[in-house]
Amino acid sequence: MSIAAWTSPASLILLAEGNDTSTRIGTQSLTRLWAGHMGRSNYLFADGHVKLLKPSATASTSMNMWSIGYEETGAAATTLAGLAAAEARHP
Repeated sequence: MSIAAWTSPASLILLAEGNDTSTRIGTQSLTRLWAGHMGRSNYLFADGHVKLLKPSATASTSMNMWSIGYEETGAAATTLAGLAAAEARHP
């Protein structure tokens, strides 16, 4: 799929800092997020820019930067819980 086919590449996270050597990313691996920069992590977006954000700023009930337009029904609560847990590990 080309980047031109994506509706919001500047809002889609491709890569984030983790707390181990795993290469997995996405809502299934939120327990691996590392937020050690004063409670924030670096995120690489699909358009190529990098931004320092709190994990909780990457998703809400109305948007999800982890899978914009591709998230299955019911996964939002799991995503929000995983982001909150990552933030709690690195206050």
